[in-house]
Amino acid sequence: DISPIGLAVSTPESLDPGTMVVVLMPADAMLDVWLTHVVHARMDSDGTAKIGLERREMPYELADAPWLRVVRSAA
Repeated sequence: DISPIGLAVSTPESLDPGTMVVVLMPADAMLDVWLTHVVHARMDSDGTAKIGLERREMPYELADAPWLRVVRSAA
């Protein structure tokens, strides 16, 4: 099976699976933002929230882009 999770990113707070989110792109990306949803969420031992994002419509150049960040929930 292919995992639906494309990226795991840090967020200011944990978000529930299924939450639609707006992700900020790096400055040189072709798109400014990317709308996707949270597949899973967890808290690291250091208290940092991590979420896994659905990759179905992920722009190709973002497949390995650790500088992305979630700017807000889209709800």
